[in-house]
Amino acid sequence: RSASIPFTNTTPLFPTPHKMSSNTTLDDSVTQKYKEMTKHSSSPQQSAFILKLNMNANKYEIEDSFDDVQSAEDIAEELEDQCPRYIVLYWKFEKDEREAFSVILVHYCPRGSPPQSNMLMSRSKQQLIDFFRPNRILEVRDAEDLTDEYLRESLMKN
Repeated sequence: RSASIPFTNTTPLFPTPHKMSSNTTLDDSVTQKYKEMTKHSSSPQQSAFILKLNMNANKYEIEDSFDDVQSAEDIAEELEDQCPRYIVLYWKFEKDEREAFSVILVHYCPRGSPPQSNMLMSRSKQQLIDFFRPNRILEVRDAEDLTDEYLRESLMKN
């Protein structure tokens, strides 16, 4: 389910429904999953979901969801070779011997994917950033580049 109210920086973090640029919306399941994923708990888990753009409905939907993820490579194995996607990760890292969690938005844009899909996905990138408020924004062209090491190195950069 989705509707059409403008989504701006002044919109609360979890308004419903969510309108993106060019009439692209977020499915309500995306909002719900994000709330569940990032809620504060005594035992947080690494988790993720993959967003696909349903071009017929012009909205982002959850294609796959991962709870208690052990490695980024597990997620990379699920990515299709020719379809651009956004991946939202709630990822654990250690810095100065402290454990912390960060939200990471990964734009997966494989070589050879249809230019129209790339353009449509790129147009709404800023609105996704505004909504998810990630600590890091990453670009990945090959699924095999989405590794624990790559995420760790990205999170350690200031």
